[in-house]
Amino acid sequence: MKRIFYYIFIIIFIIISLALLKYLTIGKSIKKYNIDEYFASNNNKHDSVQITFLGTSCFIFEYQNKKLITDPFFSNPEFLKGCFANTTYPSLAMYLDKSVYNNPDMIVISHGHYDHCLDIENFLSSDKQTTIVAEKHITNEIASVQKKFNVSFDTDMSEIFRYSADSTFRVLPIESTHSPHFAKVTLFKGEYNKPLEQFPDRLYKWKLHTCHSYLIDILDNNKIVCRALFVCGSLNNNSIATIKNLCANHPADLLLGIYWKDKICSKTLANAYHASKPEHVILHHWNNFFKATNKGVEVLRTASIEKSIKNQHELGIPSTIMLPMSSIIF
Repeated sequence: MKRIFYYIFIIIFIIISLALLKYLTIGKSIKKYNIDEYFASNNNKHDSVQITFLGTSCFIFEYQNKKLITDPFFSNPEFLKGCFANTTYPSLAMYLDKSVYNNPDMIVISHGHYDHCLDIENFLSSDKQTTIVAEKHITNEIASVQKKFNVSFDTDMSEIFRYSADSTFRVLPIESTHSPHFAKVTLFKGEYNKPLEQFPDRLYKWKLHTCHSYLIDILDNNKIVCRALFVCGSLNNNSIATIKNLCANHPADLLLGIYWKDKICSKTLANAYHASKPEHVILHHWNNFFKATNKGVEVLRTASIEKSIKNQHELGIPSTIMLPMSSIIF
C-alpha cells in the first residue's frame, strides 16, 4: 500500500511540475507595454560600432568588418518538446542577412545552458578561425564544433584579457553566479568532464557548469574604441572590485545587464552600473525564449519590463532594450 501511495505521489508531482513549467513558459505580449521611449537608438559616438541583438543574451558587435558574439542563441525551441524530442536547429539566415553574423572573430559564452549556446553552429565556418572563450566544461559540451569548423577554444578563465587573433577584440572573464530559477533552486546544474561527440540531444542536458560575465573592449591600434560590460549573473565583491579597478580610468561605454526577474536582477544591475559607470545600458534576457523566433516577441512571465525600466530611470540607471533581430550604430 505504501508503494502505491508513493507512486501516486510521484505521478502527481510530475503532473504539477509539468503544469508549472508550461505556465512559466507562456510569455506576455510585449504589445501590452508602452516602452517605445525606452528602445535603444543610434548613438554614432564610437566610430560606427554596430550592435545587433538576436534575443536572450546574444549580441553581435561589429567593427571594421570584425565581429564578436556573446552567448550564441536565437532559435527559442519550445522547452517541453525539446525535453522529449530531438532539438531542431533552424538557420539564422531565415531572419538576418548572412553578412551580419557570419565568420566571427570571437565568441564568448557565459555558461552552458542551452539558451546561451545552442545555436553556435549558425555562426561558424571553415573559412575563418573563430576563438571561442568559455570555461573548459562548456567547451567539452560543444566539442563537436571542432570537427566541423575552424575554431579554437580559450578556456583560461583567470582575470586577464584574452585577445582575438588580430587584437580587434579583447575580453576579460569575470566570475559570476547564476541566479536561482525559483526559491533557492537553480536548474540543470552539472558539468561534462570529457568532450562530447555531439551536442546534447535534449534541452535539459545542457548543463550550467560555471558562470562568467565579460568586460569587452573593441580596439583600434591598441586604443579602446568602445568598452562594454556584459553581465550574465550575480557579481560577488571581488568581481565588483575588478570592474571598478578596470573602469576607474576608462569607464564602460555600455552595460549589457541581465534582466529576467526584477527581484533577482535589479541589485546586480545597480552594482554593475555603479562599478562600470556606463553612458548607456541595454537589458538582455527579458524576452520569452520559449516561444519560437518566427512567432513574435513576448516578455518572460517573470519580467515586469515596463515597470522595472521606469524604476531604473528613477534611480538614475538609463536602461533601454532592443527588439530581437534589430541593430543600432553605437
